[in-house]
Amino acid sequence: MPGIHGVYLMNNTPKKYKNVSNIFRKSLRSLSHYPSYRNEIICENSKFMLGSSGPAGYPIRVLNSKKLITLCEGEIYSHKMEDLPSIARDMMINNHLSQKLDGDFLLLNYDIEQKVLRIMNDYFGRLPFYYALSNDLFIFSREIKFIMPFLKEVEIDRDAIAEYLLLRYPLGDRTLIKGIQRFKASSSLVVDNKGMDLKTNVHNLDPDNNMKYLSNNYVSSCVNAFIDSTRDRISKYSKSKHIVLLSGGLDSRALLSSLVQAGIKPLTITFLLKSAPVHAMLERITASLLSYLYGLHNITFKVDRSRIIKDHSRIVHLKDGLAPTYRLKNLDEIILHKTNEYGINVVSIGSGGDKTLAPSGYTKEFSNINFTVRQIISQGQIFTEEEIRKLCIDSNNPLPRIQHIVERFPEATLEGKFRHFMLYQRALKKIFEYEDFARFHYPHYTPFYSPRFFSLTMKAPESLKENYYFYKRFFAMLDRKLILVPYANLLMPIGAPTKILKFLMKIRQISLNLISRRKRKEYGLFELKNQLHNSINECHRKYFNIDYMIQLIKNIKNEMRAYTLLAILTYINIIESKKTNFKNK
Repeated sequence: MPGIHGVYLMNNTPKKYKNVSNIFRKSLRSLSHYPSYRNEIICENSKFMLGSSGPAGYPIRVLNSKKLITLCEGEIYSHKMEDLPSIARDMMINNHLSQKLDGDFLLLNYDIEQKVLRIMNDYFGRLPFYYALSNDLFIFSREIKFIMPFLKEVEIDRDAIAEYLLLRYPLGDRTLIKGIQRFKASSSLVVDNKGMDLKTNVHNLDPDNNMKYLSNNYVSSCVNAFIDSTRDRISKYSKSKHIVLLSGGLDSRALLSSLVQAGIKPLTITFLLKSAPVHAMLERITASLLSYLYGLHNITFKVDRSRIIKDHSRIVHLKDGLAPTYRLKNLDEIILHKTNEYGINVVSIGSGGDKTLAPSGYTKEFSNINFTVRQIISQGQIFTEEEIRKLCIDSNNPLPRIQHIVERFPEATLEGKFRHFMLYQRALKKIFEYEDFARFHYPHYTPFYSPRFFSLTMKAPESLKENYYFYKRFFAMLDRKLILVPYANLLMPIGAPTKILKFLMKIRQISLNLISRRKRKEYGLFELKNQLHNSINECHRKYFNIDYMIQLIKNIKNEMRAYTLLAILTYINIIESKKTNFKNK
């Protein structure tokens, strides 16, 4: 990943410094993933080493003085970069600034005189970031592979494998490598000679159960917060040309409307799956109509899902096994080609609407914590608990850990706890990693993830978000055209009567179960199974029951299950084959 990477030496000797310096430089050079990438050493002394990697124009700002090094990766939309010195001063006093700052960022502050390192991220943890404490070293990076050479021993986390196979991501702050942790959202840490002090501001997502309806004032506040969020974001790219990834769905059209209202005339791009011609046609019609209504140019691309299989190992390596490879396809290369062709500098995405305006999946039937945990698992389960128990060697059952995590959430209601998991576990681990993949080539933003807009929309109970009710009210105030243009998934505008929408939702679910899912099973599954068999080797025997795995592969009838297992096998292959190079000599 483009971004920042560094090492803090808690206890130091000349010999140790030289050794760490060599590893630092070699590990930084290894992050040149593309010809356009450049590596830079920002600071290197006997106590602290800091570097960056990425293409030209990737947003990393550094303020250097004799006493202080301040760095910002990403964007702080609520402040100007001229404010960075005052933010840095506040950061030295108050470690929980992230609630006040809207953006997708990492802030780093190194006090040269006091030899104290401070790091802080944004409200949602939009930029995945990892760290480890090993051998009196604090190592941090946007890429796990940068950290591994500094560890005494590189070891796959067996419990993380089980969690990965269950939900497609490790839980809590775990990664697939033991000892390397993910920096949680809205966190800050201080590192000095005595060790590390980590603090996390945990947000409460309990709804306002006194809210019985969506008042005009409340919806208007949400719309204004959304438009303000869009304006804040485009202010950072005032001289840029914009692309909007426009589908036939709801979130990207809200983004498009807010951009046009803010004076931006973007190019719109729509991706069409070759394997789903009917849905592709509906997406194309809807996106073309929306673009026409706003006087914009729309271009479409047909995406070949078979490319995923060919690119699978590359994606697993680049994202350290944590990005959902079945979603990535070859979109990054297509968008990069178009950004170069049209001189585009920034990409706008509609991610986040389904987390703010749509229901999370909670129902009033959630009568206790055990049932809530079961429903959490059912929302994204890949392999069953029984399959994982038979497949994995020396790993613990993930369920008690999920329950422990949910119980510790600050919400008083089960609805709030369910929402919390869906956002800060599921979205943070899957969606943010997927979106982060785009940053290999170009900056991008979404207005849905602003603290103000998010906090407002979280007040609405689930009952007021069902059947697109919140979407309807929100779109009606944002731009009435949005509820009149058909929603591709339902073949009907969401402004239609609720009874009709509920009927169409049932029809769509039945069709997905009977038709679409079957097609997805058949498409590319034979090639995937072959690649799974070819990926198995001796290094997997200490983690898996290979005989049962072969039987499991034979019975796989779902591409997502195949991709999940292939990702973990591929990542173990990568780690085991390079272990000797990772050891700190």
